[in-house]
Amino acid sequence: MNDSPSVAIVVTAFNRRTYFSEAVESALRAAAAAGASDVLLLRNFEDPKTDAHWVERGVRLVSDLSPDVGGTLYCALDHCEADYLAFVDDDDLVLPHHLQRFVELRRSVPTVQYYHNRYATFAGAAPSSPAPASPAAAHPRGSGTPWSVYRAADGEPFLRFLAQTNRERNLSSTILHRSVLERARPELSGVSAMSDTAALVAGLTSGGPLVFDTEVTTLVRRHRQNVSKTLSNSRGRSADLERFSQLIARSPEASVAQEYLELRRAREVVYNRVFGVSSSPAETRNAMGTLRDSWRRFHVWRDIGFLGIGGIALTVPAALPALRAALLPN
Repeated sequence: MNDSPSVAIVVTAFNRRTYFSEAVESALRAAAAAGASDVLLLRNFEDPKTDAHWVERGVRLVSDLSPDVGGTLYCALDHCEADYLAFVDDDDLVLPHHLQRFVELRRSVPTVQYYHNRYATFAGAAPSSPAPASPAAAHPRGSGTPWSVYRAADGEPFLRFLAQTNRERNLSSTILHRSVLERARPELSGVSAMSDTAALVAGLTSGGPLVFDTEVTTLVRRHRQNVSKTLSNSRGRSADLERFSQLIARSPEASVAQEYLELRRAREVVYNRVFGVSSSPAETRNAMGTLRDSWRRFHVWRDIGFLGIGGIALTVPAALPALRAALLPN
């Protein structure tokens, strides 16, 4: 790996034309600021109104007919030769210093395999100012540095960090070394829903350092389609968890990844029980046992919430419609 790694920024769009132009514009600004030359737009549709414009701006248009998000990850990998890939969902934005921040940070952690930055949320039109207003993830507890560096071998401290911060969320905040994706291709190429978790599990099983940055360089758009997609993908997420288990099973340093996956699976079981997708009472009780253990070890308030709604789902099933309505945004 040389001192000046190449970074490709990849915008992905699937069956949605509403937002992707804003995402591409943000990617071009970030690429220009970092001196990156490769900006890809992966999508499963054509847009005659803008295609020529993007080509003139130096964007490479790639037809992506993958049936799932795993296929999109590897479509991107197969169409670029960059050392690192930075992904941007079509409804998100990256700030102008997004890639520049990563390149500068890599001078301190030259072998970084997985990078994740903080993000802020917005709704409606893209903000005119690049300054984010509402960070969506807290700084690591006790952190006095601008980023945290972990390896899977760090064990309990790393697992505590992951349990407390939920820091893998949002693929648009993730940059991966291509070797991480290559190694995980057999399992992750079939992932259908949990792209951000897939990236983290690939990083956890890579053996290399994972960097969690406290700097906000990504803006995540909140809208109704996100909610409906989350509900419809429940079965897909369950299948993805099985794929992650297969990847972890062939990894030499898998303890953190395995325990993290068990916690994610427990939350998923309770979620599915509440929304009537799947999960038997026995599965739900076992999942709640895992969540109780997480609370005792890490004091994650999110897991207290899961325990509460799981208890309602098991003991007061008549209350489930009201509970679902309360959990979903209007």
